Amino acid sequence: MVLILRLKVVPSMLVQSAPLRLASWMQLVILESSIIISLETGTTA
Repeated sequence: MVLILRLKVVPSMLVQSAPLRLASWMQLVILESSIIISLETGTTA
């Protein structure tokens, strides 16, 4: 799921300006972190 999400986000990041690209990257990292945490704790955060 994360890989599919990344494949969708990366092309859009390439056409955005640097600040928006950084913001999108941060959102992706936060999303991945929340998914990993939810998997580790066994809950859907």
